[in-house]
Amino acid sequence: MIYTKFLSRQSPNLSWNWSPECAPPTKCCWRGHARHYPDLNLELDCTEVIDELRPHPDDLIIEKYGYGAFHGTNLGDELVRMDIGSLVITGTVSQICVEETGREAFHHGYPTTLVSDAVSSFDRELHRATLRNFAMKFGWVESHDEVIAAMAGGNVG
Repeated sequence: MIYTKFLSRQSPNLSWNWSPECAPPTKCCWRGHARHYPDLNLELDCTEVIDELRPHPDDLIIEKYGYGAFHGTNLGDELVRMDIGSLVITGTVSQICVEETGREAFHHGYPTTLVSDAVSSFDRELHRATLRNFAMKFGWVESHDEVIAAMAGGNVG
């Protein structure tokens, strides 16, 4: 399994213009910055993976300072090293990090599936438009049941 973590740079940068929550005082995605999460009633480092999704020791974690998981990271090299031939993407936010990573995967030659009910967004319409557009031009969009069935049959996408 491969995990990606979006990290915010801790000095002013272009992404703060469009993601102001990455800047002070919120400091979203700053490594070492604890935030209170009301849905968990817990304070956590805002870059950590929640317990329900915690990576296993042998899982790969890619830390990225941009929306896409390929840009400025070693993800491409790791996929080659691991002999990965296609990708199945889950995560947040559909129209930002998920879409950017899926498009980058397309440009790197990876057949890619976005899991429609395992990606999310704060904007329902953008979520739907992203999945529709991705399915039209960049890869496949399938439910988790469809992905699991395809994987059991040895065919995803």
